[in-house]
Amino acid sequence: MALAYYGHKDLPEALNKLDLEYFEKAVTLLRTHPKVKGPDIGILSISKDMVIPPTKYDESKAVDTGYGFLDAAQWLRDHGKENFEVIRYHKAGHFLEVPYMPHCPITFHPAIGAVVAFGGEPQAHAEAQVDLWKRVPEFFKKHLNNDHSDFKAML
Repeated sequence: MALAYYGHKDLPEALNKLDLEYFEKAVTLLRTHPKVKGPDIGILSISKDMVIPPTKYDESKAVDTGYGFLDAAQWLRDHGKENFEVIRYHKAGHFLEVPYMPHCPITFHPAIGAVVAFGGEPQAHAEAQVDLWKRVPEFFKKHLNNDHSDFKAML
């Protein structure tokens, strides 16, 4: 499920404040969906502006770092959390979309309202996309304490 949280229909135009109750409603909706094994829900964010570790939903885990993923990782450790991973992809760009999406090193960013450089080299970015998206289901399987013995990554 992709969840818009600003700039769409009746949502705020700009991201000035993160409304965690909005995300809690989404988690509640997912927990009642017949295709969700639950009870735990994994959350994944692909931007380093907001780090939400892909692990059990807990509103205290949303970290507005402002300084990057290493600060977020330290914040999590400082709060007794160890069920996260930091993976660095040198030479990859800022956003690691699903595999085989075209590399876009420069684009208009609606949250900022300006053109931004996401950087990265095309080959390294593509390799990082494939590697990361193979890791995500395995991470969820390991940390969500759900029985996914029949689950296999689709990549």
